Amino acid sequence: MKNYFIFDLDGTLYRFDDGKSNSFRNSGIFTELTRNRLSFVAKKFNLSLEESESLLYEIDKEFNDETSIGLEKKYDIDRYEYFENVWSMNPADYIKRNDSVKNLFDILNGRAVILTSAPRIWAESVLRYFDIYDNVRNFLFTGEPDLRKPNPDVFRSIIKYLNARPENVYSIGDQEYSDIIPAKIVGMKTIIIGSESEEAHYKIRTIDELKDLLLREGLL
Repeated sequence: MKNYFIFDLDGTLYRFDDGKSNSFRNSGIFTELTRNRLSFVAKKFNLSLEESESLLYEIDKEFNDETSIGLEKKYDIDRYEYFENVWSMNPADYIKRNDSVKNLFDILNGRAVILTSAPRIWAESVLRYFDIYDNVRNFLFTGEPDLRKPNPDVFRSIIKYLNARPENVYSIGDQEYSDIIPAKIVGMKTIIIGSESEEAHYKIRTIDELKDLLLREGLL
């Protein structure tokens, strides 16, 4: 039975800060996202930046930080308009390209899947930047539908799409709550990168160590 590997994107395929805390909220990406979010809401509602910040706070509080869903449900603002305006960033400005990722995805071609909470516009930009988009173009699941991580049903739907058994699918990510725990709930194997976890089956420090782990476990 073929093994499949579901990869998270941000914080997993690359770190946010060239190897320091790997904190999304301390990254340049988050800073630009925050600026873009405020600008988009200010223009859309004719508000000051301070008023926009207050509105976004209330939306994120009500919709559990799913801003695009909140804007669409409460204010009839198309989520794709939001994604286009907020997530149109150049990965090269914030991410250091790692050629070992390209090598890994060439080895796993046909078995590597991307599952990210980020929208497709950002995911595709990152994957093209790493030159791995063609490796995963048919196995790319993004954070645009209402059903998103950490809901275990996201993982169930991918397993069904792959026509695979849960025990033959590995979830690889840097966040225990979104990449490890929901995957374990549906019976998958898990690999956490760069974080502490008592839940994950395996732990590695960076994506560069994954190939050796898969070789040791006879998964390549």
